[in-house]
Amino acid sequence: MITSTEYAALRAIADEGSISRGARTLGISVYRLRQRASAVEQRLGIALVDNARGRGGVGVTENLPRLLGQYEAMDRQLRDEIATDAPASDAPIRLGIMPTIGPQLVMAGYRRIEQIAAVPQTEAGIRTTTAFTAPPLEMLRNGTMDACIMAEPSYPDDMNRLELANDPFVVAFPRGHAFEKMASVPLEALDDYPSINRSLCEFPRYLALKTGIVSPPQDAATSLHSITDEMICQSLISEGAGVSVVPESLVLLQGVRSRRLTRPAISREISIVTRVDSSLLARLRD
Repeated sequence: MITSTEYAALRAIADEGSISRGARTLGISVYRLRQRASAVEQRLGIALVDNARGRGGVGVTENLPRLLGQYEAMDRQLRDEIATDAPASDAPIRLGIMPTIGPQLVMAGYRRIEQIAAVPQTEAGIRTTTAFTAPPLEMLRNGTMDACIMAEPSYPDDMNRLELANDPFVVAFPRGHAFEKMASVPLEALDDYPSINRSLCEFPRYLALKTGIVSPPQDAATSLHSITDEMICQSLISEGAGVSVVPESLVLLQGVRSRRLTRPAISREISIVTRVDSSLLARLRD
C-alpha cells in the first residue's frame, strides 16, 4: 500500500490536475513531487500519472483513483475501529515533536494520534510540545509525555515505536553552488566546502550505524557554525556560509537548493515512540 505522505502527494496531483500546482499546494518542489509519484509507481508496478499533456498538466490513469479510493477506505475502516474500541479518557494525549521533523511528516504523526484523541469518548484532544533527543525518552519514562514523533536510528528496550515514513537525507547548499549541476552529491564531496553543523541532527548517528563512519563531514569540531535552529541553519546556507546534510522532509528556504545524498545514501525512519507498556501504540497499529 502507500504511506500517508505518498497519499497526500498523489491526492494533490489528482485534485489539482497538475504536478506544479500540486507541489505548490503541498509546499514542496515539483521535482520532489514527481519523485514521490514515481516511487509509488515503481514499487507497485503500475502507472498512475501520464505526463503527455505538458506545461505541468498531467493525465491520470484509472489506477490512481482506484489506489486513492483503497487508501481512503482503509483509513475510514481504521477510524471506525478506533471509535468502537478506544477506551474513554478525560486527559489529553501529550505528544512531543522533534524539531528536525518536516511539517508534512509531523502532521502525518499528529493525524494518527488525532484518530484516537478525536473519538467521541474523549474531548480532551492533543497537547503538543517541542522535544529534544534525550529529554523525551526521560519524559516518556516518567509519564510526563505519552508519545513523541522522533527519528532516531535505534531506541532503548523500554521503548516501542510505530514507523510512519522513510525520510532520505539530502545535501543543502546555496543557489549557484557547484552541487546544483549534479544529479546527486556523494558524501566525500562535502569535504571540499565549509559545513554547517545542525546540532540536533540525527544524521551522524544514522551514518555511524549504517556505515561505521563516526566523524561525518559536518562534525561540530570541524564546522564554523553549530546551529540548533533549522531556519537559522538554512539562512546561513542561503548566504553562502556553508553546506549541510538535512532531511528531505524539511521545507527549504528561498535561495537554498538540495540534491540527494549518495555514496552512501542514508535515510532516517520517522516514528511515533511510546513506552513499551503504553497501550497507545497498540491502538495506532493497523
